Formats: sequence, C-alpha cells, structure tokens
Amino acid sequence: MKRLFLILCIPVWCFGNSDSLEITRFYTRTGVIRSDSVWNPKGEIVLNVPPVFVSISLKEEPGQNLVCILTDTLTLYDTLYLGVNPTVNFFNLPGGNYTARFVDLSNGATAVQKFEIKSSFWQRWWFPPFILLVFTLVIGIVFYYIYKIRLRQQLHTQLIRDNIARDLHDDIGSYLGSISILSQSIDILMAKNPDKARLSIGKIGDTARLIMDTMGDIVWSINSNHDSMPMVIQRMRDLASELLSEQGIVTDFVIDESIQKLSLTLDKRRDFYLIYKEAVTNIQKYARATRVEIAVRKEENDVLLTVKDNGAGFDVSDPGQRKSNGGNGLVNMDARARRLGGTLTITSKPGEGTTLNFSFKI
Repeated sequence: MKRLFLILCIPVWCFGNSDSLEITRFYTRTGVIRSDSVWNPKGEIVLNVPPVFVSISLKEEPGQNLVCILTDTLTLYDTLYLGVNPTVNFFNLPGGNYTARFVDLSNGATAVQKFEIKSSFWQRWWFPPFILLVFTLVIGIVFYYIYKIRLRQQLHTQLIRDNIARDLHDDIGSYLGSISILSQSIDILMAKNPDKARLSIGKIGDTARLIMDTMGDIVWSINSNHDSMPMVIQRMRDLASELLSEQGIVTDFVIDESIQKLSLTLDKRRDFYLIYKEAVTNIQKYARATRVEIAVRKEENDVLLTVKDNGAGFDVSDPGQRKSNGGNGLVNMDARARRLGGTLTITSKPGEGTTLNFSFKI
C-alpha cells in the first residue's frame, strides 16, 4: 500500500516542485576483473560489461526523505525507500536501458540518472535462435556423415559381392561348363575309345578339385578371422609348399617383421592373395624353376610383394608368350592390381627367370 502511494504521489510532486536534487557520484564494480569505476553523472554512461553492482550517490541535505524508483524501459522495479541515506546500490542488474528517479518526499525535489548496461552476448535476443540454429546444423552434419559412412559401407559391401559373383561366374562357371561338356562325351567315348574316356574322367576330377580350391579361396577371403597379415602369410606358405615342394622347387620366404602387425580389409586381402597365388601357379605350370624367392615387406605406407624364380622365363613384350604363360591369369592379376590402386610389374627374359613386383597402399 505504501509502495502504491509513493508511485501515485511522486508524479504530483515532480510537477509541483521545480527544485532538483544533485547526483554527485556514479560508481560501478565489475566482478569479472574486479575493477571499480567512477563515472561522471552528467555524461553518457554505457557499461559494456554487466557490473556486480551500481552505486548512485546524491548530495546530502539536512532533512531529506528520499525514495528511488528504478525502471528499465517498461519494467518497473521495486520502489526503494532511502530516507536520509543519500546512496542507493543495485546488485547484478541485467542488460538494459535504466532510469533511476530520485524524489525527496519532504519537498518534492527530484533527480534522474540514466544509464545503459550492455548485455552479455548470451543474453542478447539473437543468441537463443543462434544456438538453436548451430545445434540444428551440428545434428544435421552428424546425421549426414553417419549416412555417408553407412552408404560407403553399403557400396563397399556391394562391390565385394560383385567381385565374388564375378569370380564365381568366371571361374566356377567355366569349370562347371567343362565338367558338363566332358561328362556328356564320356558315354560316347566309353564305347569308341575307352582310354580317351578315362582321360576325360581324370579331367573331370582335376576340374572338381580346382572348383574346391577356388571355393576354398573365396570362403577364406571373406572370413574376418583372416584379416591379420600373419594369417595371410601362413596361407601363402601353405600354398607354396603345396604347389612347389611336390616338384622339388626350393622356396625361400623373406618376411618383414613390420608386416606381421598389419591388418588388411577383405577386398585388399583377397586380391593380394590371389595375385600371389596366380604368380605361384604360373611358376608351377610353366617356369621349370628349381628355386623361388618370395619376399613381403613394408615401406612407409606400401606393402611390397616380390616373387622371383630362376626358371625358363618368357618374353613379356610378346602377347603370344604372355598368353601361353598363364593365359588369362596375367590379365586377372593386372585387373586385381588396378582395383587395389597398386603397381604390378613383371620382368622376364627367356632363360633368365621371372620376377614379379607388386605394391599397393595399405
């Protein structure tokens, strides 16, 4: 009731009395750097940092009975009854444009002090929408990258499936076609030429073993337990022992220790191993070698494979020689090397053996 009475009576006193109070001191303290500032009350007062408190002092006169009304644009704060105390303190005021109006109830004298407090950037009107926009953008970017990662994984998986399907069609399909043709001719050959029929049956057996071998390679390559290089190296040793030892070919393996710590993805492991297998198979079939050197090493971010034999060799510039020494195998090796983004070189001369060098990025 007293506050309402003061609010209603102050405008009447203001218009009825022209005497003015004198503001002598405007004082602020900023808590961030704990700095005190004294301002000229008659000048423009703009506080760039929200203060811990604002203190306004008036000239002390005998018999004063002071009140102070603080407003911020349209906001009316509590009316402060000061009495004979000529100083008023405001604590932790937010940003805004303030007017402090002082009235002496004993004689109606007034004084007005205006000051502005700049809001912190997080208190500005645009900050919440800005944070919402940034949050929305961050969430959108996160979901976009998750989508890209999943899409890349799906495309990678589809590429692996396509490669496996192509190999099944090219290798298994051709082998099964050969078995079908040979099996159809056996009935006729059994009556006309039993010896040739037995050869055809032997070829069917050899082709069936090739199918089993190819399927074994596919199953091995997609097994995640074989991602580590030690597993790859062990399979390479097993293959060399199986294909070369039975022909009395001495095989020397040189494996870089740093290779043992590597792990290859499914597609890289598969193509790397099949290039190696094709090279060893060609040595078994065509090289007539007595010694083979196999080296796997790491240089910076590259894996390097070298397969060298002391066999018959061939003229790499002669397409006919390339065809007779491995057939489509050399073409397949080139294709697999390109898929890995690697470099495949074959160096050979008749009577001087063959050296295969293959490198690709990890």
